[in-house]
Amino acid sequence: MDRTLLLLRHGHAADPLGVADVERPLSTAGTAQARRLGARPGGHRVDRVLCSPALRTRQTLDAAGVTAPAEFPSGLYLADPDTVRTLVSETDETVRTLLVVGHFPGLPQAAAELDPAGASAHGLDAGLPPAGLIVLRTAADWSALAPGEPLPEIAVTAVRTD
Repeated sequence: MDRTLLLLRHGHAADPLGVADVERPLSTAGTAQARRLGARPGGHRVDRVLCSPALRTRQTLDAAGVTAPAEFPSGLYLADPDTVRTLVSETDETVRTLLVVGHFPGLPQAAAELDPAGASAHGLDAGLPPAGLIVLRTAADWSALAPGEPLPEIAVTAVRTD
């Protein structure tokens, strides 16, 4: 069964004085970015969502209108690539399209670990802007994406930036 992994960086965040990083909200521009993504990011129907518990990621998910069942694992907040891959690898195998809403640099680094050539070809070595979406496709089980596992055939098939 083909699987699609969508890695979405939150929309542009505001930086109000005295607000902890985890509670930073989206800016007006960030909300508009998320709305433009829509309920089918990259044209894909999402089956399951893993979303950082940070306010800006939750607001990105809400503004986009994605209605798939969502989990908010604390480890996804500012996660490194190994944590992103671990959380993805724990996904139920019945899920065909998984959306991960998180942060820079963990998301593009995870994509670069999974498909170094594809990530480079799509310019991910230069970063991922707010509301940037990385689309990866594989026929492998989610469990095969865990760190330390031999890499399955997986490819960055698209990168959408606002």
